[in-house]
Amino acid sequence: MSTSFEKAFIFHQQGEIERAKLLYEDILQNDPHHFDALHMLGVAVTDEDPSRAVQLLSKALEINSTMPECFNNAAHALMKLGQHALALECCRHSIALEAGNWTTYANAAEALRNLQRQEDALVSINAAISIAPTMAKLYSNRGNLFKELGQHDQALLEYQTAIELDPEDATFYVNLGLAYQDLNLIYPAIESQEKAIALDPQLGAAHDNLAKLYLLNGNLQSGWGMYHWRWKGLGLTSQPLKTSKPKWQNGSAAKRLLVWAEQGASEHILFGSLLLEMQRLVPNLLVQIDPRLIPIFERSMPEITFYSAIEIVDESLYDAHIALGDLPGLFRNQIDDFLNVKLQYLKPKFEQRNLIKETLAKQDELLIGIAWKEEDHSANKSSNSNKTNNIELTQLVSSLNMPGIKFVNLQQGISNQELADLQSKLMIQVYGYEQLNSSLGFDDLAALVSACDIIISVDNEAAHLAGAMNIPCWVLLPKAPHWRWLSGVTLSPWYPSLRLYRQEQQGVWDAPLDKIRHDLVPLLKQSTQYN
Repeated sequence: MSTSFEKAFIFHQQGEIERAKLLYEDILQNDPHHFDALHMLGVAVTDEDPSRAVQLLSKALEINSTMPECFNNAAHALMKLGQHALALECCRHSIALEAGNWTTYANAAEALRNLQRQEDALVSINAAISIAPTMAKLYSNRGNLFKELGQHDQALLEYQTAIELDPEDATFYVNLGLAYQDLNLIYPAIESQEKAIALDPQLGAAHDNLAKLYLLNGNLQSGWGMYHWRWKGLGLTSQPLKTSKPKWQNGSAAKRLLVWAEQGASEHILFGSLLLEMQRLVPNLLVQIDPRLIPIFERSMPEITFYSAIEIVDESLYDAHIALGDLPGLFRNQIDDFLNVKLQYLKPKFEQRNLIKETLAKQDELLIGIAWKEEDHSANKSSNSNKTNNIELTQLVSSLNMPGIKFVNLQQGISNQELADLQSKLMIQVYGYEQLNSSLGFDDLAALVSACDIIISVDNEAAHLAGAMNIPCWVLLPKAPHWRWLSGVTLSPWYPSLRLYRQEQQGVWDAPLDKIRHDLVPLLKQSTQYN
């Protein structure tokens, strides 16, 4: 080992990464094939430039392919680039050379997890734990796998074990809080996030989770007060607006206000309920929303100017700005603030609605629109924003099918052939509408929703549109729902026309479906008597 490399390596070990990098670079200027310098420079630049790290580590492995640690570090860099299959191959090479390194098994587990191979990932993380049974992070990682497999009780135990081994790591309390939330144990979840913040006051994920727990629990003022932490949380993929114009403050003299888009279409519909109230404060309102929503918002709020969420609005057009998600903090700080909400703030195309109703509706039939999957458009993927929201179409229609019901598909992107396959399998027809397609705007969906007598849906855009148009909608919610549905209530303050049916047991829809079936009976009787 050269003297220059020894000096660089000491700097590296002491955390003086920049000084180490300069020395590694100097070594490679004189000797481009210096294995150790290539290897350690690759490690040093992995976080800031994983592409270069992969290049350096690959070159090092061309020189010497017998170093397991180099394969392991290459796997880490490849995962930074999202190349998880290649990362897994590197882990396998490393394990073949050295089977006793727990970090390699941990990296393999992470690669497998990202390849959606959670069961295989468990095997790898178990191997890592057998080698390093006191390494707290491994138990936290195993908890993440159990969480993704829906085994929330087991995930909770893993996070508790991690905390026992290392009670000073704030991220373990974040994970513990999310596990409690997955089990709908709100107060322990709050306590866990508060503990994380006490250990690390700048940990954005903990503040973000706590804000949403407050909202879920109905503590709106505290929740909105912390909601700005969403930008430092883990679930939001949209970014704050970059502009030289000031953020709007209550009492501002700004005459033209840009309300800029964040998160996904469901949030745009939800927070869109506050635009007319905002317009009373600043009449000249410019609003960014999902482009598929622009026609229905323009029809419903003609005095507001709407722009696509993916469009850059020229700064000369506005004096100040505010995020769409900041509006509730101005107008919805307690439940009583919802009492005077506008029941219908979005309007469908009535001609299209009437045409659909004439086509589908028949005497003595209750027209029920159904949606069974959460749409994948939202930019806000929270811990409970996943497949736990979904229900199998076969279970939904077979549980609710009764004489006098006509099911109408509201699920975007579902072909009529898929509906025909369902009919041949269950002998239950779900009527499709050819123009309902995920590539189109929401106008067709809104017209179809408004043509139905009642909507039965999971938490997706169909439910939000129903609420915004004041159409009766019964929403199927998982045991651990999104914060917007609040905890333990059967009616939504955001949407008075919505009724909430909650799971009693995580992942089991039988109880809410039984309640819906029971509640449909009097509606069917009324429909028959009316006709």
